[in-house]
Amino acid sequence: MPDVNSQLVEIVEANGLKYLTGLSRFGAAVESAFTTVDYAFETVPWLYRAATLRAQAVSSMPWGLFTASGDEIEQPDQMASIKQWIVTTLYLAELSRTLYGSAYFITETNRFKLNVTPRHIPSGAVTVNWNDQQAEIKDFQIVMSGYSKTLKPEQ
Repeated sequence: MPDVNSQLVEIVEANGLKYLTGLSRFGAAVESAFTTVDYAFETVPWLYRAATLRAQAVSSMPWGLFTASGDEIEQPDQMASIKQWIVTTLYLAELSRTLYGSAYFITETNRFKLNVTPRHIPSGAVTVNWNDQQAEIKDFQIVMSGYSKTLKPEQ
């Protein structure tokens, strides 16, 4: 699987965009250490604006909540927190897809296996381990703030 960070470096170098980002004034070691997707998102105004606009556009698309019979749920006060959660989730998913080419969620439940909730995992915290012989994903390694967990694709 291609490395997104190295592709970004190639695009920046091929188009002479080092001068737009200000990276050319630093040494090569600092330049290679800071030329990542996250650093580019934080420091390149047009990349930040483009990714943010796209995520905002996706999260603001009209949608609705429906019952199993197809009737729309129209209880704005009771559904306000759910609607805000959906908007935030759509925003995070699209922003992650725009910057990294992928978005990851982990399904969490309470101890009774109820209240199933997908939680967004930052793409930078996820490493995909491939089985090269069968061209399939073996597992996902999640590392965040000292927390490490390995999940199978079906999880």
